[in-house]
Amino acid sequence: MPVVSFKFDKILVERKKELEAPIKVNIDTKIVDIKQEDVPLAGGAKQLVLRFFYDYIVEYAPNQAEIKMQGNLVYYEPKAELDEVMKEWKKSKKISAKVTRAVLNNVLMRCQIKALVLAQDVNLPPHIRLPLLTASKKEDKAEYTG
Repeated sequence: MPVVSFKFDKILVERKKELEAPIKVNIDTKIVDIKQEDVPLAGGAKQLVLRFFYDYIVEYAPNQAEIKMQGNLVYYEPKAELDEVMKEWKKSKKISAKVTRAVLNNVLMRCQIKALVLAQDVNLPPHIRLPLLTASKKEDKAEYTG
């Protein structure tokens, strides 16, 4: 997997007021910057990597609460591919779909889990739909015989 490191730099959870219906949840995830770095390896060698800086925001609208996370992750591929990513980023602030998928899927996986825990800590509803069990018609008519 090309993502070799992930970390949070800033986490903010704020409940701005008591929640009122209707609540609309907006989720925004974006890459805000990319930097090339040389990471030291064992034996004194160095490896070129890209550090992606991201923002992840969950907004409970209208202006009721928000969860913000900022951080970065380290992405590794062969040097030619990293050079191509940086060239495109410097030119147009865009990156290929393959790299975007790898980076943002990693950010979403980690941030959504963290946001669920943080939302629970400040008594906010989950920002994503969680699976629930439902009763079938047959179960509704069955009686407990314990």
